[in-house]
Amino acid sequence: SSSLSGGDARGSLCREWSTTDVADSIRGCGANFESYADKAHSDGIDGRYLSSYGAAATLDDLGVKNNVHRKKLLLLLEDIAKSQEDAAKDSISSERLPLPPRL
Repeated sequence: SSSLSGGDARGSLCREWSTTDVADSIRGCGANFESYADKAHSDGIDGRYLSSYGAAATLDDLGVKNNVHRKKLLLLLEDIAKSQEDAAKDSISSERLPLPPRL
């Protein structure tokens, strides 16, 4: 399985992540995050959900009230979004044809 904080999922699009990928990534934040991971999995929060509703709304849906937990999970989800943007940029730039050499 993959982790939001590293591993195979970093280069893949968040939208493709399963509920297990999301839950495992949240679990990666530590033992205090286990209940959020369980809720994400049981509520069916997957990558498509995260992409559609955003980090703040997802944290509200998970019932994350502790400010430290919210901040840590927001950083995690923002890091995911950035890695997704970077992967998309890499994909676009690799599809462009090289410029012809100047004469």
